[in-house]
Amino acid sequence: MWAEILIGISASFVASLIWWFFTQLYSVGARSKINYLLISARDESIAYEKYLQYNDYDNALATSQRIIDKIGEVYMSIKPLTYFCRKKRLLINTLLNNVYIMANSFKAYHIGYKGDVEKEACCEKAFRHLYIVGFENDPNSELHPDPIKFEPATSVSLKLLIDLNIRCQSVEQIMGSSYCFNNSSESIEKRKKKLIDLTQYIHPFKDDYSKSVAIKYHITTNVFTRKQYNKIVANIKTKKKAA
Repeated sequence: MWAEILIGISASFVASLIWWFFTQLYSVGARSKINYLLISARDESIAYEKYLQYNDYDNALATSQRIIDKIGEVYMSIKPLTYFCRKKRLLINTLLNNVYIMANSFKAYHIGYKGDVEKEACCEKAFRHLYIVGFENDPNSELHPDPIKFEPATSVSLKLLIDLNIRCQSVEQIMGSSYCFNNSSESIEKRKKKLIDLTQYIHPFKDDYSKSVAIKYHITTNVFTRKQYNKIVANIKTKKKAA
């Protein structure tokens, strides 16, 4: 009798071990593909930001579509077992939404001019809307601050997504130590402000739109609310060296 029980326990343990082994292989394979797609999207976003800076409308438009396509591939590559932590899955979805909205909105810009003047105006508007990370108004000037003083939300989001995909730490630890910003030695309070800036003006959250609207214009509705995201940022304590 005891022998049969021990055999049953052993068989169950071996089956569980085999299942765990194959789920790990499944997860690693998916993450490797996602990592490649995110790196490619990051490089495309850096080019996109340059095209906007120099008012190269046609190349910016083509590049924005490539970013959208890669973000779609990333989302479709995420499987139920890719990320065991639900908080990480929701954060990744939220940031994918963030990038998708920024890239997709460029195609809808219409200022009201014609020809090259319209193209330049669209590029300038998109450029201002991207360079919002670390944004601060100049109290001594009535003019809009030079966007190049700040950081672009597109490539910053993608750099953070790369870290979230490859690092096996809590989301708070990753967000607190990711090299997604230009100045990695800044204070934790400045980092928190930048993480809020990253999504502040783009509206990728569940409570930013009705579900019927989000289904039509967002890549996913399975994302954080603004309150949930802000709570994660608030819970970041100290920066730790990246794994």
